[in-house]
Amino acid sequence: ALRNTPGVTFQMGENGNTSTGDAVFLRGFVTSRSVFIDGARDIGTVTRDMFNVESVEVVKGPASADIGRTAPAGYINLVSKVPLAENFFTGSVGIGSGDYKRVTGDFNRVLNESGSMAFRLNVMKQDSGVVGRDYVENTGWGVAPSIAFGLNTPTRVILQYQHIDQKNRPD
Repeated sequence: ALRNTPGVTFQMGENGNTSTGDAVFLRGFVTSRSVFIDGARDIGTVTRDMFNVESVEVVKGPASADIGRTAPAGYINLVSKVPLAENFFTGSVGIGSGDYKRVTGDFNRVLNESGSMAFRLNVMKQDSGVVGRDYVENTGWGVAPSIAFGLNTPTRVILQYQHIDQKNRPD
């Protein structure tokens, strides 16, 4: 999503620096410390998997008035998938070069007749290599359950948990 956003560039391990995780630059300024998840600052220097992300919001310009201290160029907010008042299941399977294999699932279930309670489960499993590299691996799995109370009412409570286990071997 960010790759196609005007004004966003990346630093991915240049000059031997591989400990920066997602090194994102927004309009020329380092934005890695201005990444938020559901409006809360995420200060981890990690590579974030998108299996439990509903949308990506890119806010450009000085934004300290609405979100607090950020990079002078703006911030990035990842919006998590939350339970909805409808039943559905979606999934994806990806197979590609470099032994790429990835499976995701998104399951949502309404728990009562009024539609005010719902449960959502997102899962992901990935095992892949990199074309032309013998020992580079990107493997991992993730699970993200969430439950919502008070859907379709003025007051909602959403409890979420996300666990990701990655065992990646870079160049």
